[in-house]
Amino acid sequence: MNKVHRMLSFKLPALSLLYAILICLIPSPAAAGAGGGQITGYIGQFNGIAFFNLAGRSDVPSCATSYPNRWIVDATTPAGAALLSSVLTAYALGKTVNVQGSGDCRLGYSTEAVSYIYLP
Repeated sequence: MNKVHRMLSFKLPALSLLYAILICLIPSPAAAGAGGGQITGYIGQFNGIAFFNLAGRSDVPSCATSYPNRWIVDATTPAGAALLSSVLTAYALGKTVNVQGSGDCRLGYSTEAVSYIYLP
């Protein structure tokens, strides 16, 4: 066995293990939460961040376990303003909504950001 072959035979398993570990660290959409039901509360803040509570929820990501029924929307963006419009309409009419979370709490407050809202 030559020197290059011995060096490669050692490095390939080590690199494979490193790649496997790195792949496990990539967040997956399966970590995102979901919920359905009536909106039970709403809080709007001066900075454009809005919260709402939903009666039912499943698959809460680890970053949102402190407030598992609460969702957050950044209404300072056009997309967030559209989501907030749906939330307020459903809240005012007492309609049921289905919410899919983004899986992250980057907006803060230990609350998962909304990815999309479906009004059945």
